[in-house]
Amino acid sequence: MPPQLTTQVSAPPAQPALADEQLHRALDALDAAAPDRQLEVLVVLCQAAGFAGLAVVRADGDGRLRLTGGVQLDADSEARGRGWSPGQGLPGRVFVTGQPAVLDGERAAEELAAAPRLFASAPGDDRLLAVPIRQRGQVTGSLVALRRGVAPGTLAVDDLRMLAQVAPTLARAV
Repeated sequence: MPPQLTTQVSAPPAQPALADEQLHRALDALDAAAPDRQLEVLVVLCQAAGFAGLAVVRADGDGRLRLTGGVQLDADSEARGRGWSPGQGLPGRVFVTGQPAVLDGERAAEELAAAPRLFASAPGDDRLLAVPIRQRGQVTGSLVALRRGVAPGTLAVDDLRMLAQVAPTLARAV
């Protein structure tokens, strides 16, 4: 199993989605970064986008999904160890369907409390977003993001678009 990359950063207040120019600069930096510097670029991307956390979950040779890296994680031992079965939890569902997914409010709270856990639960309105990570047309994992303090009814289109643009770079990077 590859080494797990994690770091802690202070969660910034909610911000609008990154402007296209900022996003493209961050993606170029991630793509060009040496393997030992890619986590630093993810930290900057997470902060700039206003996410409270990002997690990269990948399929291993046994067909299980494993946490391979992330920012602002509070992963439990199950997430760090045996991981998810395909279809289990938000990362597993996105892996199986190949489709992005969004969980808000109570559904996000239930996912945050379930094992395996990626992020800590907190009072308030949270949103979990996940997009598939693809390599050569095959889904190889999921990119999961946490946004805290989401106003009810707020659309997730910009966040999903940004994550979908980040995922292909992660397929090559982390």
